[in-house]
Amino acid sequence: MPKPTFFNLPPEKQDTILEIAIEEFARHDYGVASISRLVKQAHISKGSFYQYFEDKQDLYLYLVDLAIEKEVEFLLAVEPPESQKGFFPYLRWLFERSSDFVTNDPRWCQLLYRASYGDFPFRDEVLHRTQLTSRSYLQDLVKAGIERGEITEDIDTDLAIFAIDALWEGSRYWIPRKLAIDFKNIDREDITEDKIKFVRQWFDGLTYILENGISTKKHRKTPHQP
Repeated sequence: MPKPTFFNLPPEKQDTILEIAIEEFARHDYGVASISRLVKQAHISKGSFYQYFEDKQDLYLYLVDLAIEKEVEFLLAVEPPESQKGFFPYLRWLFERSSDFVTNDPRWCQLLYRASYGDFPFRDEVLHRTQLTSRSYLQDLVKAGIERGEITEDIDTDLAIFAIDALWEGSRYWIPRKLAIDFKNIDREDITEDKIKFVRQWFDGLTYILENGISTKKHRKTPHQP
């Protein structure tokens, strides 16, 4: 979290520093991102930087928190169509909405992608922050689905949340590889209509599996809860 001295800066100065920091950490892995390069572009001294933030890690964690906030704001900025109001239709809509976040501002996605799959000493702390938000939201969603009778009440809620979250997060890893997209350096121009079609079909299949399973048996026993 920035120090009070950062928030005492004029808003324009805060925005300038953050914009340059976002660009730096979106374009470079944590170990390569440079505070020296950042302060030079922001026209501030290194001494001033350490008056605003404890260190590089402090700034990075703040940017990760901002990226998570931006994604949540984007996901919830519009209401889904009436046809997407049930649990599974809404989940399908939410998956696609999350993919639209990529084209809205690729830098935030680059930053979160590097944070999720990069190699740095405090990666567990970053993963905890990213997963806490998604799982908290999914918990409310799953509970509402159970209350409306759209999800079996016999299912373990934590298990359901884990399954959805794991498939969602796994998609962030697999989709770029299926489409040969380098998420670390993605631009809007990389997202073609064919790739958008693939993503939509992917989430169609993902939602189908969550709703119907993959067994050919019509009558399945409810699995024992862990």
